[in-house]
Parts: sequence; C-alpha cells; structure tokens
Amino acid sequence: MPGVPPTVPPRPGAWAGAPTAAGALPLGATPAPPVVRTRLGDGLLIGLAAAGVAGVAWWALCSKLDTEWWPYTSVLVGVLVGQAVVIGARRGGAAQGVMAALLSAASVFVAVYFITRTGQIQAAQDQGYVTDVPLWNGASAFWDAFHDWISWDAAKAAGWLLAPLGAVVVAARPGARPGLGRRSAS
Repeated sequence: MPGVPPTVPPRPGAWAGAPTAAGALPLGATPAPPVVRTRLGDGLLIGLAAAGVAGVAWWALCSKLDTEWWPYTSVLVGVLVGQAVVIGARRGGAAQGVMAALLSAASVFVAVYFITRTGQIQAAQDQGYVTDVPLWNGASAFWDAFHDWISWDAAKAAGWLLAPLGAVVVAARPGARPGLGRRSAS
C-alpha cells in the first residue's frame, strides 16, 4: 500500500511478537527461531541415495587409481554418506550416526567387490584374454573376494572401516547441522 511504512507498530493490546498485516514483525521484535524436527525417514532415504552414488563414484575412482592405498580413501564415502544423512534428518544424533555407519559400510563392501572384480577383468585383458568376462560372478564370489582380501592384507581390509568411522564422525554429533545451503551471517 502506498504511504504505509513497511513495519507498522503493533496496535495497542496486540501481542508484540505477532506479524503485522503486512507480514513484517513489529519494531523491536525478534523472530522466533525455526522449529527443526528430526526426520529419520528422510535421513535414511537421502543417505541410501548418497551411499549408492558415493559407492559408484568410489568404484570408478579406485578402478582407475593405480595405487595400493585405495582402501584408505573409503573415508570419503563415509563423510559423504554421513553428511547426506544429516541433510535428510535435518540434524545429527546417535540414530543418524548408526544409520550413516551402516549405509556407508554397505556401500563400501559392495564397491570393494566391484573394484576387485574390475581389477581382475583388467588383468585378464592385459594378458590377452578377450573373452566376455561378467562383472558380477555370483554371491559366492562376492564373499570369496572379502575372505581373500582379509587373508591377503588385513591392514588394507581394515581401511574399509574408515568409511563407517567417517560417517559416524559427521552424523553422530548432536549439534551437527546440514552443511549445504547454509547462509553466512554477514
């Protein structure tokens, strides 16, 4: 309305914190902080999606990475999944930490199989075998890959535990807030 200031003082007897007809708070009133409810279901859904994306990205990165230190980069999967759970749940906490740890561990274990299998296929191709080798070789091959890794180099297999650890560090803090979309107070 022309001629009406954007902030109108409250009428006599009105509650001092109530918005005015124009939608602005009265002079001197401070807005109430927003109520943020924890949403574990949303945390699970967004964490599950992030676990899938992070696992595929880690598989793609580690399949091309020519280093023996690739198991220790699993911490990146954990941090991404932990942050996704916090974003979905709207805050951190014990339940969010457990959820993020389980999702990141599952993502890493599935990705480890595919990283190992991709390495085996690349080695076969390097030796001149050009037959069609399937990427998925069954559930027994899935479990055999883990037993082989643990018996061959337990320290590197322990590197996979960095993912759940990173997820817990990010998501289990009670004061953890979503890191994306934060506005700076300037």
